[in-house]
Amino acid sequence: MKQASKKSAKIESKSDTIPVWLEQSCFNKDWILRSHEEEYIKHFVCLICKQVANSPVELECQQHMNADESLVVGEHCLKLFLRNNKDMCPVQAHEKCEYSKSKAVGKCIGDLKVMCIRQFEQELQVAVVDDMKNEGENSGVIKCKFKGKLKDLNSHLNTDCPLHMHACWFKTFGCTHACLSRDMKEHLAANMQEHFDLATRMFQSMKEEMRLKDEQLMKKDKQLKEKDEQCKRMEAESQKWSQYLVDIENAKEGEEEEEEEKEQGHDQQNKEKKSSSAASVIIRQLRLEKAKLIQLLTGQDKEGEENNKNNNNKNKKWSEEEINSFASKTTIQIVIAKS
Repeated sequence: MKQASKKSAKIESKSDTIPVWLEQSCFNKDWILRSHEEEYIKHFVCLICKQVANSPVELECQQHMNADESLVVGEHCLKLFLRNNKDMCPVQAHEKCEYSKSKAVGKCIGDLKVMCIRQFEQELQVAVVDDMKNEGENSGVIKCKFKGKLKDLNSHLNTDCPLHMHACWFKTFGCTHACLSRDMKEHLAANMQEHFDLATRMFQSMKEEMRLKDEQLMKKDKQLKEKDEQCKRMEAESQKWSQYLVDIENAKEGEEEEEEEKEQGHDQQNKEKKSSSAASVIIRQLRLEKAKLIQLLTGQDKEGEENNKNNNNKNKKWSEEEINSFASKTTIQIVIAKS
């Protein structure tokens, strides 16, 4: 047992017993009585609309659980009643109406033998059915002889019913006429000019639509070409700027190399200056030492020149060796300083 708010999803499920048609409204009781006695179908009547229930549900509220008979209601009628009466029960005025799908009743209704609903509606157009039959036989009125189960009615109506209304062959061009298949040729012959005008207007409309689409395509093609040219220009400009950046980088590297060479040149010049300064100092020292030696050699007495001739020769010889040794050392120092 479930409440109404929880039942809507279950009721909306498809049923193999009763075909859904005529907006799920209950079935015309007079139509069903053409094939059955009223006593036979009284348990299938909807409590709300008093017609034969379509997609029947059974009320299961606690307030009327002791009812002698099952309370059957058509699905569409119950949903409409609850929506318009704030979910109040259609049997008694109370809230929270509870119900469930009645599969047994639904199967019985689906197995009811019925005539074609279109044939029934056609017969209602005359006052007396017998007169309608006689007139139909004389005037060639089409009749449907379907006698089958209610659950098979939808298939019959959509496939082999001779009373099925067919849309005009020119429906795609705008004709809204519908008629029986036997009357289609007459309709086509009587409305040839109208159908021709509809087809002409459709053709002109399609032609204009094609022209507009061609213009749009041409416009888009032109836009694509312009964008392609713009992309090419941007690509050329990008290559130009890329080369410009490469040239700047190369120039920068060249300047850095020149700066390094200049720095190396300054270092070399500083080294040479230092070497020249050291050599100048050594030369000055040599000159001073030479002057001292000359003074030493020339400052001896003339009187002891002969007596000390041998000694002087030795001293002179030693002095020359000393000078040569000192000069060699000085030369080595100069070479080292220059390197």
